[in-house]
Amino acid sequence: MKVSAAAVALVAALIGPGWAAAQPSPPRTYGAAMAWYATAAAQGHADALYFEGFRAETGEGRARDAPEAERLYEAAARVGHASAGYRLGLLLTRRGAAEDALPWLKGAAESGHVAAQSLLGYLLAGGAAGTIDPRDGAYWLERAARAGDAIAAVNLERLAPLLDDADRAAVAARLAAEPQP
Repeated sequence: MKVSAAAVALVAALIGPGWAAAQPSPPRTYGAAMAWYATAAAQGHADALYFEGFRAETGEGRARDAPEAERLYEAAARVGHASAGYRLGLLLTRRGAAEDALPWLKGAAESGHVAAQSLLGYLLAGGAAGTIDPRDGAYWLERAARAGDAIAAVNLERLAPLLDDADRAAVAARLAAEPQP
C-alpha cells in the first residue's frame, strides 16, 4: 500500500522528539521519524524536503552537506515552500552567489516571508547582487520593517539618505496599492 507524502510527514512530525512514549503506533523513535521524513521528501512533500534540507545544512542527525541542502531547499521552494526559498537564498548569498539568490528570495518575499523580504531588500539596496536598486530595496525593507523586522528597520534608516523624493513616493505608492490584511 502506498502512503501519501503528507501522511508520512505528519506521522514523522508526531513521532519526532517529544512525542508521547505511550502512543501505540510504530515507529516510535527519533531515528524512525527521520527515516519517515526522508521517505516523505523522496515523494516530494514540501515540508519534508525543507526539513531534510535543514538537516543537511546544519548537520542535525547527519553529516553537513551544503550542496545537498541547496538541492533539497530548491526542490521544496519549487513547490511553494517560502522558508525553503529563503534558506536557499541565504545559502547562495553566503557562498557568494547573491545574484542567483535573488529569484528564490523574491519568491519567498512575495509569499510574505519577512526574513526573505529583509534580506532581499538589503541585497538590492546595497548592490550585493550586482545591481544597486535602492528603490526596490527600500520597498522590501519597508515591508519587512512593517512586519516587525528590526534589522530591516535599521537598514531602511541607513538607506534613507540615498533615496530622493521620487523614490520615496514610488515606494509609498507601491505599498498603498497592496491589499491590506
